[in-house]
Amino acid sequence: MTVLTRVKISALILFLLIVFSMISGLWVNQSCNGLLKAVENVQAFVQADDVESAAEAADQFRQMWEHFRKTANVIVKSDKLSEIDRICSRIEPLLTEESDEINAELDELSKMISVLRDGEVPLLTSIF
Repeated sequence: MTVLTRVKISALILFLLIVFSMISGLWVNQSCNGLLKAVENVQAFVQADDVESAAEAADQFRQMWEHFRKTANVIVKSDKLSEIDRICSRIEPLLTEESDEINAELDELSKMISVLRDGEVPLLTSIF
């Protein structure tokens, strides 16, 4: 194998890593935007005191989160995901208890998802 072939293979591998990084960052960004909309939907039902609809929206959010987490576990550091997981596990019990803490938990969840989204934006400094 010649030196030029090795350089081409190395450049191809580097290019593929950069493309994967950009695509995965965009996927995380788009998925987090969908999750944020789902959290806003739950918040709207909670503020309207519609517990049944809020519980349904929370279940839809949980399903979206579980689907996202399966793939994101490979791409994102697991400590970011586990903190959001902890908050997600508290939402449905707080809704059924009609606790006042639900608004604070939903706000915290929105902030954590925003931090996750903003941390995965593909920038030149995060790729190189």
